[in-house]
Amino acid sequence: MNHTQRIALLAVSSMLVLAACGKNNEENNTPDPIPTNNTTANNTTPNNTTPNNTTPNNTTPNNTTPNNTTPGNNTTPGNNTTPAVLAVAPAADGAVDVGATLSYTVTGADPEQAYRITLVVADNVTVANGAGTFVDNDMNGAADAGTSENIALITSVNGTAQDGTKTVPAGSDDPANPSGVFPNAAGELTFVVTGQAAGKVYPVIYHNGGASTFLEIDANGAPSETHIVAGGLTVNGAVSNDPEPTCENYCATVMDNCTGDNAQYSSEAECLDYCNNVGNWQDGTKGDTEGDTIACRIYHGNAPAIADAALHCPHAGPSGGGVCGSYCDVYCNLSFEHCVGPNKHYDTPAECATACGGFDASGNPGDTQYDTVQCRVYHLGAPAAADPDTHCPHGAEEPTAFCVGQPEDFIFRTDAPDTYTRVDRKGMPAVATALISSKDAYNAGSPVGDADPNNPFVAEIVASLTAYHTALDDDLTTAGLTPCDVNTCVAQGGPLILPDTLKIDTSGTSGFPNGRKLADPVMDVTLAVVLLDLSVHAVDALVGVNPTANDLGVEGAFLGTFPYLHPPHTP
Repeated sequence: MNHTQRIALLAVSSMLVLAACGKNNEENNTPDPIPTNNTTANNTTPNNTTPNNTTPNNTTPNNTTPNNTTPGNNTTPGNNTTPAVLAVAPAADGAVDVGATLSYTVTGADPEQAYRITLVVADNVTVANGAGTFVDNDMNGAADAGTSENIALITSVNGTAQDGTKTVPAGSDDPANPSGVFPNAAGELTFVVTGQAAGKVYPVIYHNGGASTFLEIDANGAPSETHIVAGGLTVNGAVSNDPEPTCENYCATVMDNCTGDNAQYSSEAECLDYCNNVGNWQDGTKGDTEGDTIACRIYHGNAPAIADAALHCPHAGPSGGGVCGSYCDVYCNLSFEHCVGPNKHYDTPAECATACGGFDASGNPGDTQYDTVQCRVYHLGAPAAADPDTHCPHGAEEPTAFCVGQPEDFIFRTDAPDTYTRVDRKGMPAVATALISSKDAYNAGSPVGDADPNNPFVAEIVASLTAYHTALDDDLTTAGLTPCDVNTCVAQGGPLILPDTLKIDTSGTSGFPNGRKLADPVMDVTLAVVLLDLSVHAVDALVGVNPTANDLGVEGAFLGTFPYLHPPHTP
């Protein structure tokens, strides 16, 4: 095969492919700062500026009494000496089986301050943004942890194994000289909780000071000491049979158990792409029953979905159904992760959540257009990760394109056909591109006259086929293929390309050339018809000459809903 022939083959293949293409297209993980009184009236009350500070009392024992130096007074939320705001991870609820563990990390702690860690039963605390309101069943002015030791135990602190207790340090001690757990120099504490029996507890981390080494609370149950509540831990009563929280296990589970009207994805490929590229979900812990995690979606898509698919499959789907997260959780996660700097949408997670709350959620997973949260999620997923300058604006509160309007906004013209001027016709791919030299005249013509033997375009098609065979027949033979002679090729291809229309026989098997499905290898079949002797070779003999599948988009090679094709993108 000489250089000219290779160029000719490349040219025709390129033209044919191009013709076919013409038919086809940081949420901040730190919890919200817990409420403190650093900016409350306690910092600016007259107590700090009363005459007592300028009267002779300034030198009296009143200014040097233990009240100014006791551990409790130096570390309570109301004083100016409160250390950096505490944070803990995970802040979201999780779950473990009996005997399994979950590790927590506290940051922002004062390395000079002693802390206590205790597990409180879920019924004894109400949690909001990391702060707790507690019950005091025995009326001793301290939070009542309940029998949390029956549910879970703290088994390690700062890498040191514990005997297993609900509070560390265990028991009470002298408030004037409190023991406790001290953070490292970076202000970090780590501890591990191990599940014992079914139930739910909340780990609470607080200053070890005040009149008692227990967490002191006021009459309304609000702590008077610096504290933070970690994500709740649900201990499953039995060992979970769920698979490990991976995208592969998730998609296998949800595709098996959520089908028909309860299907969450149109294909496993779509599910895998969404899980890997869009959802931005944490793995979670096997057996999670709530939270924006893969494990939670597996839980609801497994045995619960088998029992009640209509109820649980939405929880296993991309939105989480309000149980395993929500579309707004996914949207805000993606916005803060992929759209930063000049592409930033929101200053705070709360601002994002408020904006998302106003979005239409009636779309479908993977939607690429219309004014819905699903469309925004699509563009902020893999597309924004690859090209934030293009796709972040599509996912904004006020999108610049794509995620605008609604299906009913589109108006289809009803003008008579003769009011339009035909500029191109492509009933069959590549005919006008590769076989016709008088393209303007051909495009202006009507398919009605294509099969007329006196049609001048027939001669052009024969001439083009002759030229291609002259250049390529030796290469086809070398490749072990049998080329057709020109007359045979015309006979084979004539019914296919003349007239230049897409033909559909509803009584026959669907698929090119009887109609055209999105995944059909149209160009390879067309090449076989015009180049090979089909009495020797099957019509799919050249399948693979061109790419056999589209690049996978966010939900697979094709969308699960109209228009089914992904929007154009830059390779």
